[in-house]
Amino acid sequence: MSANTAGAAITGMGVICSIGNDIPSMRENLKSGHGGIAEIISFSTAGLRVHHAAEVRDYDASRHFSADEAAGVDRTAQLAIIAARQAVADAGLSREELASGKVGLVMGICGGGIGDGGTTLGVTDWTNRAAVERFYRTAHYLQTQSVAADLGVTGPCLTVSTACAASTSAMASALTLLESGRVEAVVVGGSDAYSLPVYAGFYALGAMSEQPTSPFSTDIGVTFGEGAGCIVIESEQRAARRRARVHGMLLACGTTSDAHHITAPHPSGEGLRRAMQLAIADANLTPASIHYINAHGTGTHENDVTETLAIRTLYQGEGVIPPVSSSKSYFGHTLGAAGILEFIASMLGLQAGFLPATLNFKAARVGCDLDYVPNVPRPARFDTFVSTSAAFGGVNAVAIGARVGTPTRPTRPLQDVVVSGLGTVSPIGLGIEEFRLALQQGKSGIVPIDRFDSAMFTCRHAGLVGEFSPRKLAPSVDVRRMDNLTRFAVIATAMALKDAGLTRCLKAERIGLHVALARGPVVSQQAFLDSLARDGVAGLSAKHFPSMVLSTVSGQIAQACQIKGANFTFVDGAGAGLQALAHGCDYLALHPELDALVVIAADELGPLFYRVFDCLGLLAADAEAPALYAADGPGLVLGEGAAAMVLERADAAAARGGRPYGRISGVALGGEGRADEQLDAQGCRLEALARQAMHEAGGLADVVYGMARGVARHDLREANALKRLLADHAVPLVCLNGQLGLAEASSGLFAACAALLSLRHGEAYPSLHAERAPAEMPLLREAPLAGDYRRALVLGSSECGNSAALMFSALQEAT
Repeated sequence: MSANTAGAAITGMGVICSIGNDIPSMRENLKSGHGGIAEIISFSTAGLRVHHAAEVRDYDASRHFSADEAAGVDRTAQLAIIAARQAVADAGLSREELASGKVGLVMGICGGGIGDGGTTLGVTDWTNRAAVERFYRTAHYLQTQSVAADLGVTGPCLTVSTACAASTSAMASALTLLESGRVEAVVVGGSDAYSLPVYAGFYALGAMSEQPTSPFSTDIGVTFGEGAGCIVIESEQRAARRRARVHGMLLACGTTSDAHHITAPHPSGEGLRRAMQLAIADANLTPASIHYINAHGTGTHENDVTETLAIRTLYQGEGVIPPVSSSKSYFGHTLGAAGILEFIASMLGLQAGFLPATLNFKAARVGCDLDYVPNVPRPARFDTFVSTSAAFGGVNAVAIGARVGTPTRPTRPLQDVVVSGLGTVSPIGLGIEEFRLALQQGKSGIVPIDRFDSAMFTCRHAGLVGEFSPRKLAPSVDVRRMDNLTRFAVIATAMALKDAGLTRCLKAERIGLHVALARGPVVSQQAFLDSLARDGVAGLSAKHFPSMVLSTVSGQIAQACQIKGANFTFVDGAGAGLQALAHGCDYLALHPELDALVVIAADELGPLFYRVFDCLGLLAADAEAPALYAADGPGLVLGEGAAAMVLERADAAAARGGRPYGRISGVALGGEGRADEQLDAQGCRLEALARQAMHEAGGLADVVYGMARGVARHDLREANALKRLLADHAVPLVCLNGQLGLAEASSGLFAACAALLSLRHGEAYPSLHAERAPAEMPLLREAPLAGDYRRALVLGSSECGNSAALMFSALQEAT
């Protein structure tokens, strides 16, 4: 399915924001210089300093959704669905095409459901199941799944949460899906709604302007907004075959990490400059051939001065700097939607022949000395533009847009990717050797909960990481003042890099980072919500707010381990780690500027979400362990920890004499187009993905690692898929969740680590608490099984059926 040339044709666009609920109205307001910033109407700001925002006015959900749909889908998802519907209709994609598995969906989400009014101030009535369910659905990935369900998308479905760069990072992910040949088209966008918690967090940081934002001008500060934008991209060849109208081109993206600070950009702008250079080079352009820059331009002093410096440095010796403006002066800072809305604004200017202005501009700020197109849109013909984004966690993401017909580079062949290092912080072992020994011994890490008072809960056991000494495990990194989840992640990353022999082997710029999360640092998030409910906006401490922004985890990993290459944060439910691993494999295979990439998944247990799971009846009542693959499986026993893998380009690993565990030889991603748990009980889609991964790997698996969790409807779905998959093959099946508990994001990577140990050491491991599984399932139950394992299959699914299947192949004889 791979295209002949890189980049992508944009065949559909859709928006909803403060300056327009569709593309024509947004274009008109951009061209006439009419902004959407006004006094806040969604909540009272009496007694506070900041009274402005860019809200979507006169929004009536009943125009777009039935009463039941509106009640079950929060505002962030509603805005995303509206923009996606417009883009898909504009592109002329049919329901059959969307359901074919050949169309992907990637959404950039920053705040998730915290944009939905008071739901994230906590649950005050724990007897109200609907309220608890609504709080549960604030998870970032459920916004994306709501879009998938509305459109009927069954292809790869990814949620990217790199804060204010989320939708630009999503465009980079979408290009990866397209160029790797995983899909033929991608619906890609971003969405975030505005609410009191969003306002409160940034108010506490002192980041907001008391006047409508004026980027690069004398008034300092951000004005926040809300909205959603989506585009449909596909290869030029496919667009030509179906005679689609093409709006323009998404040529390339560049992503980097500052590895400097979680909330402040590097003062030199070095990371953003590198991201621009990478994107421009990948598009086969030069800085001199860029005609316009739509800047991140938040209005804060640090961002505007740093971005100006980055642009100036980029153009040293490269000719005249093109005009620069910030579209945030029109529709505010829309967080996860910012990058895609700014890209669309630039594309509308390219089509209609004008440069969007920087509104509210008074006089240039000290350190800001470029042409910022002040106040009035400027008639201009331009053929290429750069759209920049920068975010909490030191994430930088840049997209290159162009006029139809702009030449693009040939596609790159997918390079072989190997796994050269493993690191685990798990309930059964710290470090990969201790982890392996515990697997051999059938050790369980499920213990009575001692983190918080669990007496009120139906399940009082979990897979918990015991006390450990970070300094002994990874003496080169400093994890002081980090929350538990981030400590787990940093230590696992450091151990994986050491295991690979890469601690000081590569330049920081040549190592990338993919972080997988389900809910993030939940203990710190609860502290923020508790403080907001208790102290109000005026008394809120800013201490815990960065933890509400999930990319701060990747920022702290990058800073502690000095990783400066591509930086992504992916969010999903169970199986998030496998989603990130699949994407990381393709990203590394297509990006020669990287030699290695670390994939890390992390989870921690906290009382708030534990209570949510309990109230929704998701936990295994009165059980000390889950019952895997049981027809009467009573529910989850949760776990925590982190697992990290170092991926290398096979040629780079060979050149330095690395000793990989194995090669990633098959990848398949897809879903069932659901936002709920009413999945196909036969597991046909999961089976198809497993067969696709094995076909790509060129052979059948010798050992399979599954992801049963003690929930009957999910376990039996997987069991049915595996029965057909393994019907004629005596292949051992392993599931680790009986001894680790379900660590939502990490379980898939724990299984992948075990699969690679199977390849290296010729052993498959016993599965605990699978006594009630069907007798015909080839589960290992008693002891490790020695064998010549050459290929290992790992499967995983979220509760919504978003699934991944990966095949690992041995490079040498098992020892």
